[in-house]
Amino acid sequence: MTIKEIETRTGLPRASVRFYEREGFLSPSRGENGYRDYSEGDCQTLLKIKLLRQAGCSLEEIRALQAGSRSMDSVLRDRLAQLEAAQAELAQTGQLCRRLWEDRVEWDTICPETYLAQSPGPAVPETVDIRFRIPWRRYLARCMDGLLYAALWDAFLALCFRVNILERSLGETVLDTGAVLALMLVLEPCFLHRFGATPGKALLGLRLTRSDGSFLGWMEAFYRTLGVILMGLGLMFPVFSTITAIYGYYCCRKEIPHLWSLEDEVWSDGTDGRTGFWDTPGAAKRAARYVGTWVLVLLGGLGCAVYASTPPNKGELTVAQFAENYNHLNRFSSAPEQPLYYLNEEGRWEKRQTGEIIIDFYDDSLAQPQFETEDGLITQVSFSLSAQGQNRPVTPPSLQAAHTVNALLGKESILFLGERRDILQAFSSPFSQDAYHWTMNGWDITLTADYEGYIVTNGYLFPVGEQPRYFQFQFIMTKVGQDSPFSSEVPTTSAH
Repeated sequence: MTIKEIETRTGLPRASVRFYEREGFLSPSRGENGYRDYSEGDCQTLLKIKLLRQAGCSLEEIRALQAGSRSMDSVLRDRLAQLEAAQAELAQTGQLCRRLWEDRVEWDTICPETYLAQSPGPAVPETVDIRFRIPWRRYLARCMDGLLYAALWDAFLALCFRVNILERSLGETVLDTGAVLALMLVLEPCFLHRFGATPGKALLGLRLTRSDGSFLGWMEAFYRTLGVILMGLGLMFPVFSTITAIYGYYCCRKEIPHLWSLEDEVWSDGTDGRTGFWDTPGAAKRAARYVGTWVLVLLGGLGCAVYASTPPNKGELTVAQFAENYNHLNRFSSAPEQPLYYLNEEGRWEKRQTGEIIIDFYDDSLAQPQFETEDGLITQVSFSLSAQGQNRPVTPPSLQAAHTVNALLGKESILFLGERRDILQAFSSPFSQDAYHWTMNGWDITLTADYEGYIVTNGYLFPVGEQPRYFQFQFIMTKVGQDSPFSSEVPTTSAH
């Protein structure tokens, strides 16, 4: 039968039928046309679910009944006990309200001790502990919290120190992990003490409190968080953290308190503890907010990385400011390694003292920039590189040209986007014997390249044949005025 027929037979809306199908309660076949074909057995399953849901049974109980792991007698006996307890609590509450009403008490004259002594209190706890029933929600909440702590640290590095957070060495990654755990050790106790939940728990509707509903003390939350870091996350060591995660899931399933659990702690989500996540009101919105937060955090991290990649100085630059911009771009593109050469404040190449023996076969691929200035500000940058008769590969200074353009333009536009992207792409293309020419942001850019006896492969020139070979590369960037519009004269490239 079709979905429309199953709706008519069961009285359930289409969304509910699809939900129970996703939960694995029924598996309709597919017809040749691709549409679902529900059987009479599927219809009876839905009617049974509808009946038991009206009796107040949870999805977990219905799933256990369908699987045969629980009997109807035990499920209904538990349900009746719950209803009787709830009825007893309602009756007791009604008696207390009636007694207060009949005594005509007022706020100023009421004697609470008299009535509290006559009332034994609620038949069931006010807060239902669900710590052992939500292992996946606890794990997803922890993942979200970890993401947010890591995002805060990455944003600090990118915005304050312009670090390339997308490329980190092994040692830097270890330091980052330690910093994130330290941040967690400070922030998480504050969240639990002040709000009774962390951001990840709040997104999924979870609260972590004492059994009486009060929030944890800061020191209680601190020691609990420390235990989570050591025994729950395993200090984020790759293998150990996986083992601790599996052990945490095992403890939830076997209803064993975790090693970091407090003596008096309760997890709650505002339900009776037996209601599944998707059965609670607003579950879809919570899930959407959770996924949306992931997306926003990742986009924010990408934005921080783009900001960190931009050079620190903008506008008209001195030679020292240009060198600072260039070195920043060079370090950023070389991350996680450090470039061997850098520009000093006079704009001259210097070799970094690393204390290591490094054999560099391409020292001659660096072209010394020449500067023209007016009132101390750069009006022209140029450099050239030529090679003749060499029998080894030649490295054109394409990256140097790209860094020079970005270093001079500073923050006037985002790196590798818009008009500037076309210029940078031309630097990495096979060169022709014609000149490239652009006018952009008040600068006139000219690139001339010529070679013979080489073949271009992956941005390098490799010697080929026995014919004479030479290579010449010249780059000039001249200031022409602030209001010059963008123009481009790029020849059709051809490889020799």
